[in-house]
Amino acid sequence: MEKTYTIDEAMVVAIEEAKKGIGLVSPNPPVGCVILSPKFELLAKGHHKVFGGNHAEIEALSQVDNKSDLEGAHVVVTLEPCAHKGKTGSCAMALSKFKLASVTYGITDPNPKVKGKGELILKEAGVEASRYRPKSEFEYLIDELELLIDQFKVNILEERSFIALKIASSMDGMVAHQSGQSQWITNSKSRQVAHHLRSIYECTAVGKNTLLFDDPKLNIRIEGHSEKSNKVLIIDPKGESVGQMNNLNLTKYRSPEQIYIAVGEDHFKKVKRSKFSILRCPNKEAGLLDLEGLSKVLYQNKIFSAFVEGGAFTVSAFAAQNFFDRFYYFVAPCILGSKTGVSWTKSKEIQDLKDKLALRLNKVEVLEGDVLLDYSRLYQKNVII
Repeated sequence: MEKTYTIDEAMVVAIEEAKKGIGLVSPNPPVGCVILSPKFELLAKGHHKVFGGNHAEIEALSQVDNKSDLEGAHVVVTLEPCAHKGKTGSCAMALSKFKLASVTYGITDPNPKVKGKGELILKEAGVEASRYRPKSEFEYLIDELELLIDQFKVNILEERSFIALKIASSMDGMVAHQSGQSQWITNSKSRQVAHHLRSIYECTAVGKNTLLFDDPKLNIRIEGHSEKSNKVLIIDPKGESVGQMNNLNLTKYRSPEQIYIAVGEDHFKKVKRSKFSILRCPNKEAGLLDLEGLSKVLYQNKIFSAFVEGGAFTVSAFAAQNFFDRFYYFVAPCILGSKTGVSWTKSKEIQDLKDKLALRLNKVEVLEGDVLLDYSRLYQKNVII
């Protein structure tokens, strides 16, 4: 007897399908789709594979050779089927052509221009369409569904780039010895995971000091992604790195157009004539950029997400300005000591405990002794709580 699926179990499969598209479909969100027969047996599954390609629903439909099998079928998809025609046609319209019994979607499309319209198209075609309501033991799936579209949601609703921070530190929060030594605090497994994270964001960002002191390659060194040449962002308010770029490792792995240098508007004129992509960014105060303004400039330049890897001063600046969306914290089982170590929170100061920067834990992963803590920033009416 063929295995049957509940809607909850099918959503688990759909989420796993969606994850296959992470880092490949931006600025679209990763989406997964499962089609069950009238008897709730697996008919097909699919995911959005590449930006501009078929959406998940169309991929799944293409796996069903005999379209008559779709009569009375149940579709489970991680995001509300799109209602409008863009690079591809409307998925809601495509599904409405078949006599489906139901369509269950995980998250309503956050785009105000299309929100709820996909569901409406399906209902008008006589399909029972509704947002996913998990049983109690599957409530954790709501968080997973939300994380799938976290970048897309920021892009659509705030018209800015999604900002993720990454720190690798000792247990006492030190990222380097005061001599400048930082390789390697965490282990090889953590570094492998960090390279995977590079692959799922559109650009890797570091500060000017890290660039000139460490001369990093910032390429992706994991199996299956070595051919992907990610964009790089250098956060350099005074533009001091522009004249030194040609001799650095960055230029050996990507073209000048893939190297972006974020410069404060008060220094922009001095460096704007460059073969590299110079971004004019608003200043926060002397020597610092307004990081929210930087994220909007990135978005305007079609960089929809940035993975900020350091150094300590740069990550600390994001924490000090309370501005980021996701935070990957790699912790190694060692202690460096505050007198000899370099802390990544040095620039972060609060006057009262109520002003602490609050985070939401997404998951914990043990990496052969190291620990990865995956957080999202908490919001309440656009105010950090």
